[in-house]
Amino acid sequence: FAPDMKRNLLCIAGGSGVAGMRSILERAIGNGYFSQYRGALFFGVRVLQDAFWLKELNDFAKELENLSITIAVSNGELDQAFVETFPALKFECGLVHEVASAEMSGRYANVRAYLAGPPACVEASKRMLLTEAKLRPDDIRYDKFS
Repeated sequence: FAPDMKRNLLCIAGGSGVAGMRSILERAIGNGYFSQYRGALFFGVRVLQDAFWLKELNDFAKELENLSITIAVSNGELDQAFVETFPALKFECGLVHEVASAEMSGRYANVRAYLAGPPACVEASKRMLLTEAKLRPDDIRYDKFS
């Protein structure tokens, strides 16, 4: 991520892939990036208890009008009391790339996407961004790991 790229940010992370996304967000926030551009982070976990850094992510979303953060839970249910602890975050059930697709529909203009996480998560997200969002391959940066 370079603050001079002048693009809206889309970050999709599975599990610990959110570490790189947090770094991108912190750099963008430090440079006042979201005063001119939108950002969206989708953080996928299997169960709600696998999510981490929620307080920090909630603080980011609370402070910045142009940044939305969604936690996607692929297995299990949402505990409403837990969800209410983080009012600036959105919580959805489903695979992270599917949640991102539904929420981002019609909002892909001027987007650079960053993906990180397990290979299946990254591949599904890439496929969605290329076929549904019609992003160019050079507008997608990714890191797959297991």
